Amino acid sequence: MIKGVAVIGRTSKNNREYSEKALQQIADLMQFGVRVFCDHKPERSVRDLAGYLRNAVVENKNKVKADFKVMPSNKWIFDLATEMPFGCGFSIVGKGKTYIENGVEKVEEVPSLQSCDLVSFPATTKGLFEAERKFNENEEPCEFYQKAEGHPSIYPSQEPLSA
Repeated sequence: MIKGVAVIGRTSKNNREYSEKALQQIADLMQFGVRVFCDHKPERSVRDLAGYLRNAVVENKNKVKADFKVMPSNKWIFDLATEMPFGCGFSIVGKGKTYIENGVEKVEEVPSLQSCDLVSFPATTKGLFEAERKFNENEEPCEFYQKAEGHPSIYPSQEPLSA
């Protein structure tokens, strides 16, 4: 289990803005589990299932956080969360009610979620724990030093996948 991952924020790099109501609906839909697939792919396979998100909450009216139950066969996700939490994040797949205002797609409602995928370039968060890419002045700009080693939210375990 990886507790308190950042799932979705209010604004997106895809020119979308999610309302408080939409964020709350997303959190409500995740309460008892929404599937997490590895990457966005047009064809879904059960082999691409990474786990599921549950126990979601809206934090500060601008971000949904949840607990990520990782399938035992995907232990590499714990390495990613520990060593490079800024290297991935989540992207929702669902249906929403939207309108355009001043060139921005406003998402008013999200009545259904198909999945919430683990992707390399999340559009509304800065990584699993909202980690930012920080640089040590003695390192080259392309080398990252931020790690989540010992992060209190990462619990690799063999517990069953029951909700």
